[in-house]
Amino acid sequence: TIGNSRLDDAVRQPDPNPARPLQFVDSGAGVAMGRWSWTDTNTTYWTALNRDRRGAHGHDDNQAITWQSQGLPVLVDPGQYDYDASTDLTDWLKSNVAHNRAMPASKYKNDLKVRSLNVKRDGTLDTITMESSDNGPPQIREVLVDEARKSLEVIDSLTWGKRGRLTQYWHLAPEWTQASINGNQIIYNEPGGKVLVVTTSPGASVTPVASSLVAPFAGLIASGFKQVVAAPELRISADQSLSTTFQMFTSAAAIKALPELTVTPEPRNNKAMIRWAWPPEPDDKATKKEIAEYKALKKTLKSVRGFRVQLLDPSFGWRTVVADTKSATKLRAGARKLQNGTNYQVRVAAITKRGLGPYSEPVEVTPRTVPGAPLTPELAKYGKKYRLRWVAPESDGGSRITGYVVKAGSEEVEAKKAGVTLPELPKGPATIVVQAVNEAGSGAPLRVKVTVAKNGAVTLVE
Repeated sequence: TIGNSRLDDAVRQPDPNPARPLQFVDSGAGVAMGRWSWTDTNTTYWTALNRDRRGAHGHDDNQAITWQSQGLPVLVDPGQYDYDASTDLTDWLKSNVAHNRAMPASKYKNDLKVRSLNVKRDGTLDTITMESSDNGPPQIREVLVDEARKSLEVIDSLTWGKRGRLTQYWHLAPEWTQASINGNQIIYNEPGGKVLVVTTSPGASVTPVASSLVAPFAGLIASGFKQVVAAPELRISADQSLSTTFQMFTSAAAIKALPELTVTPEPRNNKAMIRWAWPPEPDDKATKKEIAEYKALKKTLKSVRGFRVQLLDPSFGWRTVVADTKSATKLRAGARKLQNGTNYQVRVAAITKRGLGPYSEPVEVTPRTVPGAPLTPELAKYGKKYRLRWVAPESDGGSRITGYVVKAGSEEVEAKKAGVTLPELPKGPATIVVQAVNEAGSGAPLRVKVTVAKNGAVTLVE
C-alpha cells in the first residue's frame, strides 16, 4: 500500500477468495492496483496513486508506485511513523521525497490543475499512465509492469515550462542490499539469492543514499508504530526526462547479456520507420574468438520474444512507441503522429523470456516530406530572355529547401534561390512548372500558365 502502511501491516498470504478481480482502477479517486493471481505467491503486484493530498495522514505521494514480484517486495512506501505531525521524522515520511515519485528541481504554482490516471492491460503487461501538475509543469509518468519478465519500467517526463532537472526517488524494501554499481546500472541482492538489476537512462546520475536517522532523513522504512529500519534509497537525476528499469532475477546466473542493437530510422511524412539489427555474422577474416562470440549470440537470441521501441520527443520526453512487438523476427516498427522538421531520438531493446535487454544508443531521426508548391509567380521579359520569380512554399516539408527545378517545354533549369532566367519561350500558350527540392525530393508543382505574343511579350494566364 501507499502512504500510511508499516511493515507489520503487510499481509503476504494468498487471498482466500481467488475469484476477486485482479485489477482495480478508480481514476476519479486516483488509485489503482494490479496483480495476475491471488493464489500464486510469486505473482507480480503493483499499486499506483495520483490523487489530491488529503488531511490527517495525507502524504505527498502523487504519482507514487509500489511493486513486488517473485514473492518479494521491491519498491515500497516508507509508511507512517506515528500520529504526531509535529515531529521531523513524521514530516519527512509524509513529504514528496519519501515516496517513489519524481520531483523537478524547480517548482511553481499549479495553475493547470492537471491530474489523471489510466491503466491498460495486455496479457502480462500493464501500462499505467499518470499526469499531474502539482509542481507546476505537467509531469507524465508511464509505468510498464511486465509479469512474465518480472520487470518494471518507469518513464518520467516534464512536458513543458520550467523543465530543468528531474529526480526520481526510489525506496527499496529492507531485504535488498547493494552489490555493485557501474555507470547507469546498479545491482542489489537479497538473502534468498534473488537479484535486482536497476538500469537508468544514458547520461542520468545514479546516487545510492545512506540511511540517516537525523535530518536530512533518508533510507528509512516505518517497520511499526514509532519504529523505523534502514532500507536502500536510490536517487536518479536527468534533464527533463528519464527512464529506469527494475528487473528481478532468480539468481545471478539467470542474467543473460545481450549485445546492443544497431538502429536505423527512416524519416517519412509525420512519421518514421524504425529498423534495427543484431551484429552481423563474422566474415572469413574473423578470429576464433569473434566466431565463438557470434555462436554464443545466436544461442542467446533464441530467448528473444519481442522488442520495445521508445522515442524521445523534445517537448514531451521519452515515451513508449511499441511496448512489445511480440515477435523475435520483427526488426522494424513505425512511429506515427510526429511533427515534420522536429528532431527525435529513438532506441530499441530486445525482450527475452527472462527480461529486458539493454537499450540501443539513441539515434536521431527528423520526419519530413517534400515541400509544398511555390507561390506568387512573376514573369517579365528581358531582351530575348525571361526572368521568372516566385515566393518560397509555405511548407518546407520539415527539411530545408536546397533549391528549385524549373521546367519550360523541353528545357529544365535548376535554381538555388526563388528566381531563374529562362531562354526565349515559344510563341503561343505555354506552362512553366516550378518545384522546390529538399532531402525528401521534389515538392508539389507550381504551374505557371503563360501566353507569348509574336513580338515576345508575355502574359500570365490566371
